[in-house]
Amino acid sequence: MGWGINATRNIRVNYPERQEYIPMASPLSDLVWSVADLLRGDHKQSDYGKVILPFTLLRRLDCVLEPTKDAVLAACEGFFGRLKNEMYYNRNWSTASTVDFMKQIDDYIRWYNLERIKMSLGAMSPVEYRVSLGLAA
Repeated sequence: MGWGINATRNIRVNYPERQEYIPMASPLSDLVWSVADLLRGDHKQSDYGKVILPFTLLRRLDCVLEPTKDAVLAACEGFFGRLKNEMYYNRNWSTASTVDFMKQIDDYIRWYNLERIKMSLGAMSPVEYRVSLGLAA
């Protein structure tokens, strides 16, 4: 399946068996297109949908996830706070390259997700806990 936007501001959805156009007539779509009209001078009309549609989809995703936004942000703040305290602040990064730094962050995230012991999981790592529940081999 693919999609695109035609000149009449309809979304074109390409299914393997058919093509159909979905009209975008709503106050929200009118607002989006009015903002898009402001950007028209900065972008070619043929690239217009490539700019506006992703922002429209991101906004829609933001609206759908709104009920859980505070919990997700709190979890992220907790994780990034822990990452800074456990991995970043206790090292001298002045000689590290960007590649080395990114590798260290990747290693920390893998350890955090797979190996760290959590008391709330019965003093097991996340992987051990999933195996104990029969959810992983």
